[in-house]
Amino acid sequence: MYYSESERLTEQQPESRASIHVLDRELAHAYHPQGYGRVTYARLRARTQLTPEHLDPLLNAYIKAGEVDLLDQWACECGENHDPDEAECADCGAPQSGEDAGLRVVRVIRRPSEPAFDPDRQPTNPDVFVSYRRQDTSVLATDLYYALTGHEYSVFLDRGEIAVGAEPARTYLRAASNSRTFIALVSENYFESGICKLELAHAARAGSRLVRVNVPPLPNIPADIAWINIPNWHSVEGSPAGLSRELEESLLAVIRTPPRAGVADLRRDACRYLMEQRTPSQLEQLRGRLPWMREYSFMGMSKPQIINTINAETSDVDLPRLCDVLAPD
Repeated sequence: MYYSESERLTEQQPESRASIHVLDRELAHAYHPQGYGRVTYARLRARTQLTPEHLDPLLNAYIKAGEVDLLDQWACECGENHDPDEAECADCGAPQSGEDAGLRVVRVIRRPSEPAFDPDRQPTNPDVFVSYRRQDTSVLATDLYYALTGHEYSVFLDRGEIAVGAEPARTYLRAASNSRTFIALVSENYFESGICKLELAHAARAGSRLVRVNVPPLPNIPADIAWINIPNWHSVEGSPAGLSRELEESLLAVIRTPPRAGVADLRRDACRYLMEQRTPSQLEQLRGRLPWMREYSFMGMSKPQIINTINAETSDVDLPRLCDVLAPD
């Protein structure tokens, strides 16, 4: 979960785990780095479906732990909420005389602390790798991270905070290669990222379970990676606003289920894509690591001809070796 206090409350009240999970997520979504974050008590009640008798003690625990503050505001007739010490409504100018004017009190939970994220805990062999574009789906990706780690899965999520001394691209690609389940949040700008495409290709090369979460507006599939439309995916719909309970349950069901027999094998397509990212001299070095290719010469051949030759001469028996030599260093 986002907050350690949520973990503690879950241990104390396991019967309320689902509601605490939602509360934890709502507080984290309200976080603002400059301290402006806030969420209304009414929204928390609606989202958690908890009565005041159950919700109030939980909020008091977060307040006591220093995770949030509580503020009572006046609800102006114009629809805006304002702090009690403000003399008038900043939106419409009506005097804020509080109870004398019969104004409704609105409880606001404000200034949630920054959710914890420890880059040193990034697993090199994760159960799940989440591939995404920060500009499109950072909220959904972070929700996934905390939801899945809450179910005791190890999750790799690029938050731009790779541990000191690690090389980012290499770290990402190795983790994608070693993941059991690869979740791609396919959003408007997903395929604009060369790293995202490489993460996807390495996951397919390594035979990871592929899960595609479509987040509108959807992009066109680039010609150089058109093979991702081959039906080897568990494909579901997501929202940039965050993780719904339905999507969480759907993804958990997939993660817990072994890959289906008979799905398309994308390893060869992924290997072709990875070879296309290499220079002719790098492909020559690759040839030297493939025993069945050593008798061939690439002299005078164009890059597409070299790739076509390697692909044609690599049998299904030899394919695992090609996959291995294309793994990130």
